[in-house]
Amino acid sequence: MTDTYSVAEISRKLLISKGTAYNRLSAGLAMPPTIKVGRKRLFPVKEFEKWMAERIEYNDELAILDLKTGVKNEKTFPLHINTYPDHPITLKPITQ
Repeated sequence: MTDTYSVAEISRKLLISKGTAYNRLSAGLAMPPTIKVGRKRLFPVKEFEKWMAERIEYNDELAILDLKTGVKNEKTFPLHINTYPDHPITLKPITQ
C-alpha cells in the first residue's frame, strides 16, 4: 500500500469524476489535503482518512442539531455509509 492516493484514486473513493476533482481543487472547494509533486497532485492517505472522519463527524453533529431544534439546515443532508471492497468508506446522499 502506498502512502498517497492519486487524483484518480481519490475520485473513485469520493464517487466523483477526475474532472470534477480537478475543478474542485482549482476552485478551492472542499477536497482532502494535497501535496504537489511536480505537476501531480497527491493525497496523503492518513490526511484523507482524517478529512473523511471530520466530515462524517461534522455532518453527524449538524444532523443532531437539526433534530433538537427542528430547523432545516441546508448544509447537512442524510448519508448512507456503505462499504465496498475497493471503497473503504463511501458516502451517498439519501434520495427521497
